[in-house]
Amino acid sequence: YTIDDIISVIEEGEFVDREKGFKKETVRAVLSRFYAAKSWGVFGKQGTPLSELIKPGKISVLDVSFLEENVGALVIGIMARRILQARKVATRYAASKVLGGGGGVPEEDMNIPPTWLVIDEAHTLIPSGNRKTPATDALVEYVKQGRRPGCSLLFATQQPSAIDPKVLSQLDILIVHKLVFSEDVKAVEKRMPTILPKELGGVRLRRLPVGVAVLGDREDATSRTFLVRIRPRKSQHEGREMKVDETETVSSKEEVVDVKKEASPEENKKRTFVLNITEDKAIKIASSHGLNILQRFVSPSSVESIELKFVPVWEVEYTVFEGTKPKEKRVAYIDSYEGEFIHYIDGRVVFSKGLKHIYKLSDTQRKIMVFLIKNPGSTMSELITKARILSSSIEKEVESLKSSNLIREESGRYYPNIEVDLPLSPEIDLLSSMAEVRQGTTQIERDEVYKYNYDKERVPSVVRSLWEGIAVRDVKEINRPVWVGVVVRGNKRYRIVIDAISGVVESFVRLI
Repeated sequence: YTIDDIISVIEEGEFVDREKGFKKETVRAVLSRFYAAKSWGVFGKQGTPLSELIKPGKISVLDVSFLEENVGALVIGIMARRILQARKVATRYAASKVLGGGGGVPEEDMNIPPTWLVIDEAHTLIPSGNRKTPATDALVEYVKQGRRPGCSLLFATQQPSAIDPKVLSQLDILIVHKLVFSEDVKAVEKRMPTILPKELGGVRLRRLPVGVAVLGDREDATSRTFLVRIRPRKSQHEGREMKVDETETVSSKEEVVDVKKEASPEENKKRTFVLNITEDKAIKIASSHGLNILQRFVSPSSVESIELKFVPVWEVEYTVFEGTKPKEKRVAYIDSYEGEFIHYIDGRVVFSKGLKHIYKLSDTQRKIMVFLIKNPGSTMSELITKARILSSSIEKEVESLKSSNLIREESGRYYPNIEVDLPLSPEIDLLSSMAEVRQGTTQIERDEVYKYNYDKERVPSVVRSLWEGIAVRDVKEINRPVWVGVVVRGNKRYRIVIDAISGVVESFVRLI
């Protein structure tokens, strides 16, 4: 069955029956979760057999970076459990064959070889403290029970102190590059599988050159600590620019060339809003911004540079429910640079106020903020009873919001401490106003995409926290053209961002 089949049954089956069914709030909550799961892109009508992912002498890469953090953790947790289960079955089968038994074992599991599971950014999956992710229990079980059935784990992290100690206690080999924070240094010194000489700990770990590491090996034959040099990295790194030396290949020149291969023009074609402001007009706007007529003559500006960039806008498709029945399908737009709803009013691009402040909050903090936006002056007990927030966590979350200056307390009552102008109903027509702007397709190179601060993965949870009774069906990307330039006034330089649809100046910031 597909998720669509399940959604169809929930919407039309016994679930909504007046006598035998469930409450409409329950049905709506379940539907919302299935719509969310559908948007993850990790479920299909036919699953991928484990034997296709795990083959002797082959490496399979599962990229979960495009998923929300908890969804990526769920995928990795399922994989870890599935691999461990299959290897236990395979080792039992091998043992029973030696004793003249065998049979009754799924062929797929029987052929799964001893497996290395390699995980990057492991602190996000197996964090220390009381926090758990959907992958925590599965990975702890994997490291504790995996040795006998041939399951090994290799993980990388920039924060050793943030890793669950139950996993760190199982380490056989630890490779440590330069560390800066004292908590991370202490965690490494505490969990090093061998004795760490004084001259290699403490300050030395903070001063290791690039490419040098301290290695501890628990193996009886070599139970000692080494200072090692790692060969230069030969792969691309998304965090910074780097030239790949074509004379140094990993296995062949073809692999390096493949890393550097650029996308074809067709792959770079993306949906865009049509540009209305030409470069000449953008230069005029930039040079005169903020100046009256007299100032333009007395202290004129010069535009040092200006270039066209594109900002991703998240087009959110959602369904509004009336009870358990879908009422209508609607669309809203969230700008990834501003972090706000974007509207088109009387030929001008306009942004909401306040969404960016709740965008990066946790689910509980978001719930508190939205409730206070709708019900300013609420007490702590009202937050617990009416907003349905657990009393065990609310004091900590409220204090966190207060320390961030997002809310304030007056005589035991709480108020938003930010300027808010948000559409509090999902049925406001203004939300879909950007659909009126002409659209087309444009070839966009990677360096033409302007930096954005608010990613696509959080959009569904953000709008669900703002509007009850909706289900997000899809989040698509459509690019908004902007002119980004440098303006010189006297001896001062400013960066300016101009919306290329309506000519609105979005930011004008002095460069230091």
